[in-house]
Amino acid sequence: MAAIDPEAGLAPELVGREQVVVLFDGPHDVERWDVRSRHDELEVEYWRYGGEPEQDGSADEGGKPAPKAGERFVILSIQRGKKVMPMHAGLSLEVGDVAAVAVHREERESAEGILAAQGWAPERPA
Repeated sequence: MAAIDPEAGLAPELVGREQVVVLFDGPHDVERWDVRSRHDELEVEYWRYGGEPEQDGSADEGGKPAPKAGERFVILSIQRGKKVMPMHAGLSLEVGDVAAVAVHREERESAEGILAAQGWAPERPA
């Protein structure tokens, strides 16, 4: 059986075999997000999924690989039509899905760039 390390989370093979659902868009440092929330260092924004962006073979303008999201943001939930569900790592996104995204204020510009590169666009309130 795969090891469970409380610091690192569940081993990927255990998650797959036991059909465990990992909440949010992947594993995150929950303690870090708890501190950010308590210190009012995050905001929840809404983003609409437009589909996978076309890959042209280039990483970015400088030729560097696109940055990973890391702990810049967490996708909390997805609204699909009238249905709202928690985001989880195995969820297949559909064009038009609207995500509630917790964004770390200090990394907002970088977070928004990564979201846009992944096919998301800011959802403007009606």
